[in-house]
Amino acid sequence: MKKILALSVLALCVSHSAVAANYTLSNDNIALSFDDANSTVVVKDSKANHPLTPQELFFLTLPDETKIHTADFKIKHVEKQDSGIVVDFTHPEFNVTVKLNLVKGKYASIDYTIAAVGQPRDVAKITFFPTKKQAQAPYVDGAINSSPIVADTFFILPDKPIVNTYAYEATTNLNVELKTPIQPATPVSYTTYFGTFPETSQLRRSVNQFIDAVRPRPYKPYLHYNSWMDIGFFTPYSEQDVLGRMDEWNKEFITGRGVALDAFLLDDGWDDLTGRWLFGPAFSKGFGKVREKADSLHSSVGLWLSPWGGYNKPRDTRVSHAKEYGFETVDGKLALSGPNYFKNFNEQIVKLIKNEHITSFKLDGMGNANSHIKGSPFASDFDASIALLHNMRSANPNLFINLTTGTNASPSWLFYADSIWRQGDDINLYGPGTPVQQWMTYRDAETYRSIVRKGPLFPLNSLMYHGIVSAENAYYGLEKVQTDSDFADQVWSYFATGTQLQELYITPSMLNKSKWDVLAQAAKWSRENASVLVDTHWIGGDPTALQVYGWASWSKDKAIIGLRNPSDKPQSYYLDLARDFEIPTDGTTHFNLKAVYGSNDSVPEGYKNAVVITLKPLETLVFEAMPVN
Repeated sequence: MKKILALSVLALCVSHSAVAANYTLSNDNIALSFDDANSTVVVKDSKANHPLTPQELFFLTLPDETKIHTADFKIKHVEKQDSGIVVDFTHPEFNVTVKLNLVKGKYASIDYTIAAVGQPRDVAKITFFPTKKQAQAPYVDGAINSSPIVADTFFILPDKPIVNTYAYEATTNLNVELKTPIQPATPVSYTTYFGTFPETSQLRRSVNQFIDAVRPRPYKPYLHYNSWMDIGFFTPYSEQDVLGRMDEWNKEFITGRGVALDAFLLDDGWDDLTGRWLFGPAFSKGFGKVREKADSLHSSVGLWLSPWGGYNKPRDTRVSHAKEYGFETVDGKLALSGPNYFKNFNEQIVKLIKNEHITSFKLDGMGNANSHIKGSPFASDFDASIALLHNMRSANPNLFINLTTGTNASPSWLFYADSIWRQGDDINLYGPGTPVQQWMTYRDAETYRSIVRKGPLFPLNSLMYHGIVSAENAYYGLEKVQTDSDFADQVWSYFATGTQLQELYITPSMLNKSKWDVLAQAAKWSRENASVLVDTHWIGGDPTALQVYGWASWSKDKAIIGLRNPSDKPQSYYLDLARDFEIPTDGTTHFNLKAVYGSNDSVPEGYKNAVVITLKPLETLVFEAMPVN
């Protein structure tokens, strides 16, 4: 990567009689500059030669609507570094440090750190990087809070999903509303990221690549067994239950078919139900034996916890102890942003990481996004969860963290977590066919409705779809043994989504040889094709309307397409691989197609031009596409 660091001293005097200076930095795609004469910043797309200059770096809005602008601050110090420019601003009431950074050779960011001077000070809102008429009709791409701003060839997004993104009539900004005073000793910090995309068709892919470059754990399939709906379903389970399941998975899957299992995740049913997240009677000595068994299988232990206390009767039991331990609640649930409850939850989860060597967490129920508890240092449970996730990563940077209910499709969650919930019900049924086919249609209809439509730039590779389900304590018919073809459809459609959170809600005795073979084959295929599947995006229509839909992923060397017909009638699909693969203008559009799952004579082996194909009722297909140059 070519880095340029220049300092040009201008023969120009400013009011404090210092020499003004212009500081510049650049990488492959972005050039940054800061002029300390007037605090002007320019973020420039070097390839498109397009600059973004904010009206000012930031401003603070006080509760009485008074605004403190960047110009109201004095520059105390500017320091240039290899990949950053640090500017310290001072004011009688606030100190602000701004750092302009080059990121990963292609991107840029601006860090803001704000501290009160002398005493805690109330601020209603902080606004970052406000622009006006810097781009042609900039917009926020998504209906979800913190969705990225798109401004000409730039995408701009916050590091925290509590930060609002705004675009209206050629103006843009990022802003955050504060519910608590800013303190002198504990500053608040926010980051704004900048990336570029070379052409309109590459926006989603460029955002996806950016997120994978900066997220704490790059995309990598995480295949694991989950005890929910199998040995536990709102009920406690024993150490022996877990060890028995581990033996079964080893026999049929790990040793039996040579598939590595990343973890055995223990869902609800392990704790003492006091809300303190201590071990229940079945695990009075911790997870030592379970961990030893997992180690012997070259696997690990994952764990479910629920910040808001869980669901149904177990939640009610946990919450009933809140007053006894001084834990705060909101709307009948434990409140992560409560000072006492946060302290306990944070301490317990760090102990589980350090003492029990838990390698993955399913954090189920993140809590409220808007309610502030009096006396809390956190604006909301969302705010508290960001602090919690930071502390968890500090204890073990390699954790896999899955956030379930309570999140939304802002890509900013992925700066902290590895996956979020697709929304909706754990399991439900929709459309025609067997319960398995109806479950698949519901799963994908909810994804389309809540993620694809509302958060189009959220990577599908980081969703919790609620896994592959064939378990004795499931419901809606998924507790019954499935036909081999239904199970295979569920398995292949699931891995075709490209998700890295690969959950197996499976009772081993419900699978025969054919099902184990299919599961092993598809899981191995997913791992082998991870470098392609990381790009997975939605294609086709709306499952709720029973339209043909699917998933596509592309790289220069290989592409993958999965299609499903959710209708009980044959349906046609206009197969346009240039569109479906989102191929760049210089990419080849000719492919040799090879069926990985299913077969369909209407799909050409040698693809050259768009063609209408016909899918049979409730048909699932997965193809690999090799480019022909």
